[in-house]
Amino acid sequence: MFPRRTSTNARFAAAAAVCALALCGPARAGDEEPDLRPKPVRGLELKNRLGASVPRDLVFTDSTGKQVALGSYFPRQVGESGAGRPVVMTLIYYKCPVMCPTLMEKLTDALNTMDFTVGSEYDVLVVSFDGRDSAQDAAREKAGQLMYYARPTDDTIRAGWNYLVTQPENVRVLADAVGFPYRYLPSAGEYSHGPVVMVLTPDGRVSRYFTGFEDPAKLPKDLRLALVEASGGRIGTTFDRLFLWCYHWNPEDGTYSLQAMRVMQIGGILSMLAVGSTVGTLLVQERRRRRKAVAAGGAARAAAAGTTGLKRGGFELPGQAT
Repeated sequence: MFPRRTSTNARFAAAAAVCALALCGPARAGDEEPDLRPKPVRGLELKNRLGASVPRDLVFTDSTGKQVALGSYFPRQVGESGAGRPVVMTLIYYKCPVMCPTLMEKLTDALNTMDFTVGSEYDVLVVSFDGRDSAQDAAREKAGQLMYYARPTDDTIRAGWNYLVTQPENVRVLADAVGFPYRYLPSAGEYSHGPVVMVLTPDGRVSRYFTGFEDPAKLPKDLRLALVEASGGRIGTTFDRLFLWCYHWNPEDGTYSLQAMRVMQIGGILSMLAVGSTVGTLLVQERRRRRKAVAAGGAARAAAAGTTGLKRGGFELPGQAT
């Protein structure tokens, strides 16, 4: 499943449109309209598990064939402060013909745009939900994706970008915990699922979901804000934290939206600072002007006093007639 550029975009758009229907859910109770979604995607609504923790004791196999506990990717315990990085996680399967490779392409495009680096500010965790995928498949996928990542690949990046496989029952527990639905289609030998990217906190709690990839320009900004938010402000710049304060998560659109009130508050604060700075500058200038005036007056009085003293002593100033 190496990244494929334009050849899969049209098919991805069509598949994503169908899966979006599944992620949006069925008609509301009381509605008369029938559920017109294709049968393979019915019942595959993404469940909101924001704040839920991943099962830390689940054991997976990484791309080197090593057995690893899921909790090892989340060194912090729930509620604990300190070390740890937020995690971008997605559940796919490595032999997926269209959806998964294009999802990874779009995700990596977004990661390439950010100045955060995998393994330094955040980690990436790619988990296969297909029990037929092997550690060799994971190694192949990881190698291909790292070639597409626009950073010189070093040990830090390799350690931060992980591909996992496991038994079907294990990954089902993880998928249920984070609200990710998928279904095996025996007739096609493939899986029905939607494109979902999650951001998890350093202690393994679900912080944000991303399901809309139609506008690639939004994803880098949204991912960056989500990572800053999930990290508790420990990564990113002061500007990032201020930017996050001005935006709020809109669950209906699945993106961060600008908060007009916050912008007005910042505008008011900046206006007050500007007025205060102007008044302060004027006061300082007035104080300096007065000091100069006082100094000039003192010098004039001193000069006048000196001239009078010379005359009284019987002396004349140079060039002055008696």
